[in-house]
Amino acid sequence: MNSIWKMLKTGKAWQGEIRNTFLNKAIRWENTHISPVKSAPGEVTHYVILQEDVTQKRKQRDQLEHMALHDALTDLPNRTLFNDRLKQAILNAKRGQEPLAVMLLDLNNFKEINDSMGHGVGDQILTEIAKRLLGIMRGGDTVARMGGDEFLILLPKANPQKQSQFMDRFNAILEKPFTIEKQTFEIKASVGLALFPDDGDDPEALLKRADVAMYAAKQSAETYKRYDSSLDKDSFDRLELSHSLRTAVEDDQLVLHYQPLINLITGELDSVEALVRWKHPYRGIIYPDSFIPLAEQTYNIGIVSRWVIKRTIQQLRDWHKRGLKISVSVNISAHDLTDTSLSEFISAELETVELSPSFMTLEVTESALMQHTADTLDNLARLRQIGVKINIDDFGTGFSSLQYLTKFPVTGLKIDKSFVMTMVSDESDTIIVRSTIDLAHNMGLKVVAEGIEDAAAYQALKELGCDYGQGYLLSKPITADALFLWQAEWQKTNAPEKI
Repeated sequence: MNSIWKMLKTGKAWQGEIRNTFLNKAIRWENTHISPVKSAPGEVTHYVILQEDVTQKRKQRDQLEHMALHDALTDLPNRTLFNDRLKQAILNAKRGQEPLAVMLLDLNNFKEINDSMGHGVGDQILTEIAKRLLGIMRGGDTVARMGGDEFLILLPKANPQKQSQFMDRFNAILEKPFTIEKQTFEIKASVGLALFPDDGDDPEALLKRADVAMYAAKQSAETYKRYDSSLDKDSFDRLELSHSLRTAVEDDQLVLHYQPLINLITGELDSVEALVRWKHPYRGIIYPDSFIPLAEQTYNIGIVSRWVIKRTIQQLRDWHKRGLKISVSVNISAHDLTDTSLSEFISAELETVELSPSFMTLEVTESALMQHTADTLDNLARLRQIGVKINIDDFGTGFSSLQYLTKFPVTGLKIDKSFVMTMVSDESDTIIVRSTIDLAHNMGLKVVAEGIEDAAAYQALKELGCDYGQGYLLSKPITADALFLWQAEWQKTNAPEKI
């Protein structure tokens, strides 16, 4: 009010909006015009006030401004508002010579949930994620929704301790499962971090580098990655590979190798695991760890998986015709588990070559299973109905338990190599392997141990009653033609009593 009176005393009119609070605590905004009335000598004798109630207009204007700066689904700040806050935070950081952190958070395999359960369920998960993120923000922090399943985090004064504390709180909110419409979802995320001033001194640079770090985290086994200049080349390589992967199947650039699985009791070859490689025209052989995550991120994994299944079944027919009656296992992704036509595709391919489905096993990681949806369970049931076996790969590295796996129609599991490779020297790993084998057998499941690299581990697994073994002691992945030579050599020189 002081500024209003100051102007009026000069004899000038004043116009603006005034917020009035009444005795009943009602609030009204009024567009007010105050004009001084002067006497003949030019002195102000009184004032004329015109007022218009603009409360509703003000509310509508505020709503429009809010909508322009906030995400409609989660009501979090959107990218526009985030950028404004980031610009101001950078100015403050420069003045105080303090660091700040920008984080880009991306939910893993979220598209599969949307595709299988519908966007309604996906939207509820995003809303719950937003609530949980808001709950771990501290004074001055900002969380925004960038779009889709990506969120942005701004942490002013983000020293290493504050970064670490935030990640601890973030990991804690994801440990609790998300229950939507009586379905339980395990949500995981990849987080990329860029720091001011080390990684950039403007919003565009920081956001770009947080994005590069996030994709590096997504390709690794880590939840969280800090930007490093070496990742720029990886980012360029990823973009280049993403474009060429689309034509790799059409141009027949993918090849299959097979790693034998041995019956640890009889010492005989039981089956092989099909492992895909990419014979890139310029880069040479690219191993699956380098391009399968990329295929999942770019939603090309279904094309790759079907190519692998089709070629593996054709190869299986060839082996059987030549007298090698073995089974084969193929790795599939979480995305494949939501493909409602997968069982029909496999059944049709097996019928074409007149092979029984009992010769095929599909391997899926337990982390993929933990993203289970109604479609996933239905697909697994259909695959079992046609006779295909289901094994849990990398068992022990995820979040499930054997008891939890009773929900799924699985026939076996593979103990992760991280336990097998150290079980002889680490008693705790031996206990884990023994317990897993015993409990699995009590549930009627077969057990495969992967990562057998020495005779001591082979013998220990045999004594523990493990059904099958796989690893470099037995054989590295080899070509289909080399399998016959390997089997002859194995039978001649590597009988189980000689290991």
